[in-house]
Amino acid sequence: VKEGNGPAQMKALGMPESLVSVNPGAILGPVLHPDHSFSLQLIERLLDGERAIPKLGYNVVDVRDLAVLELAAMTSAAAGGERLIATAEFTWMTEIAEILRDRLGSDASKVPTRNAPDFLVKLIGRFDGSVKSIVPLLGVKTEYANDLPRELLGWRPRPVAAALRVPAALLRAADGSGYLVAEPAVSEQERALIRADLALLNVHHDVFFSERTLHADNAAKIRSAITDLTLKGHIYKGTL
Repeated sequence: VKEGNGPAQMKALGMPESLVSVNPGAILGPVLHPDHSFSLQLIERLLDGERAIPKLGYNVVDVRDLAVLELAAMTSAAAGGERLIATAEFTWMTEIAEILRDRLGSDASKVPTRNAPDFLVKLIGRFDGSVKSIVPLLGVKTEYANDLPRELLGWRPRPVAAALRVPAALLRAADGSGYLVAEPAVSEQERALIRADLALLNVHHDVFFSERTLHADNAAKIRSAITDLTLKGHIYKGTL
């Protein structure tokens, strides 16, 4: 449900109009599924020995802190009508690499120490759609204020180093899976809960898929969808 039409839908269904949205940054921390999210793929690529690190950074949050904030937002009347930014702090990828080397020692031996020059990233972006998408973000430091959830709900996100410790260790799990994997029945139970929550808003969502599949084959599905929408005149290009 989009933030913009969420209150209207809730009012039409006779539900309380107090809507709160929680907007996270790059989500790290322990997971229960072997299908790595885009955020965790960043860590995986560093551990697997990406040749060089582009000048990119992300606003990071630990999934456990995000869960705490979402629960507090749902159960606190004071949060009604608010838009909460769920990030701990902005962190450059070079800083993430340093933390991995410091925390994991020999297990982080493949983590690169070289920086990728901007001109090289831009050049590669001409031929690689997945790289082209990050070119506008090179060297850009974007920080979001998380004062509101801190002051309103007493939220205290843990440092980035703590958020990195768990996924980095699990990615090097002895069984090679990289993650603690939940039983399929648990996963289906989670889907059932999501369906039930969405049904309350008259939203029926039956198809679940991994975000990672969208980035397969050089993000072919994403590029195909954008091309199709462009040809149909559904893409708006402008300045916000």
